[in-house]
Amino acid sequence: MSDFTFRFARLLDVQHRREDLLRQKLARLEHEAERARSTVLASRRRLSDEEARLRVKSEGLLGIDQIRLHSEYIAKLRRELTWDEEALAKAVALCDDARTAVLEAMKERKKYESLEAGEREIWQRQERRAEQRTTDEMALRTAFSKEGMQT
Repeated sequence: MSDFTFRFARLLDVQHRREDLLRQKLARLEHEAERARSTVLASRRRLSDEEARLRVKSEGLLGIDQIRLHSEYIAKLRRELTWDEEALAKAVALCDDARTAVLEAMKERKKYESLEAGEREIWQRQERRAEQRTTDEMALRTAFSKEGMQT
């Protein structure tokens, strides 16, 4: 009985490695996206804190320069928040692209695996037929040898 060898085993191995690398890349990108989410949340918190501080201070007496400084600082925080949100959107888009690449790699790998399963099944049928032929041949020899002994 011979051992089964899949003719595209090397390609299947390459597909497994490719999928693993893409999964690692996806994990790294998801980690970066999570960091970007944290940055956006922190920026939103800073902005809301500064707006609350300005409201509290505006209840008292504030000079025009102080109001202008707070307004400029709030505008700066809003710009930073916008940049952070854009960075988050890019990170999420990269994650989506990486997720799509992983799914495509999985489909490709599964094609090779199903091809391997089909070839393995054919090989097993051929092996069973060869075993059956050997068994039948041995049975015939045994039958002829017993027949020859009886006559």
